[in-house]
Amino acid sequence: MGFLAIDLAKALNLPLFDPNDKNVRIADNAHPKAGNGVLDRIPPSPIWWFATNGGSDLIYLPNKDKKLAERTVKALLEQDYVSGLFVDDNLGRFPGTLPMSELGLKGKAATPNPSIVVNFRSYSTGCNEPTNCSVEVADTVLRQGQGMHGSFGAATP
Repeated sequence: MGFLAIDLAKALNLPLFDPNDKNVRIADNAHPKAGNGVLDRIPPSPIWWFATNGGSDLIYLPNKDKKLAERTVKALLEQDYVSGLFVDDNLGRFPGTLPMSELGLKGKAATPNPSIVVNFRSYSTGCNEPTNCSVEVADTVLRQGQGMHGSFGAATP
């Protein structure tokens, strides 16, 4: 759990804190309790915060820093478990990503819209019916066989 937050903390050289554990700093070789994370030098004013969501994670950038968004997108595109990045239209366009509006991910809810939605890779294990034997990378507390909503991948039913 929390591999996305851990990887981005390392890539951006920022400390990682656990919002589900009184914002305690995550030590090396440890992970956040529920996978969620906050990146900042001093919480509770996060630069980034991450919400685990199974086959996709949500990243929020409260200050809408476009240069930090660009650095984050570049770091995400280097990860082999990422298969799609969807960026808030208000942050601009970044090579290798799609705007959230093109997928209907921009809403008008009172809750904050994510800045970046990260879709995780899914693939077939090689059987004749790929939707019956797909594997999905997931950032979740759920274990194999517990089920969830999945990702945007073609192999995910």
